[in-house]
Amino acid sequence: MPFYLLFFKIMAGGVLLVNLLAFLLCGLDKWKARHAKRRIRERSLLLLAVFFGAAGLFLGMLLFHHKTRDRAFMPWVPLILAAQVFFGVWLIGRFLVPAFWAAQTLA
Repeated sequence: MPFYLLFFKIMAGGVLLVNLLAFLLCGLDKWKARHAKRRIRERSLLLLAVFFGAAGLFLGMLLFHHKTRDRAFMPWVPLILAAQVFFGVWLIGRFLVPAFWAAQTLA
């Protein structure tokens, strides 16, 4: 397996794990809010979103109806998600596609 494919699979797996964690923490925080338990800090959720968990957090916010009315929190997650999508598309176009075509011409 070429190095670029192995690297891509490892990075994609890491991003999926972070998004799953963000989604689950969003659901857990909603459960804690309903049961008057100690909550997860907004800062922790936003930090998780910055470390490529924005898609999972955004999906959790929509599915659990969590933090959708919070004006200090709500605008940041879609902005972080848009930046991450832009960065991902740029990264794939900059590195993965040229490496793929270079490998095809050598074969």
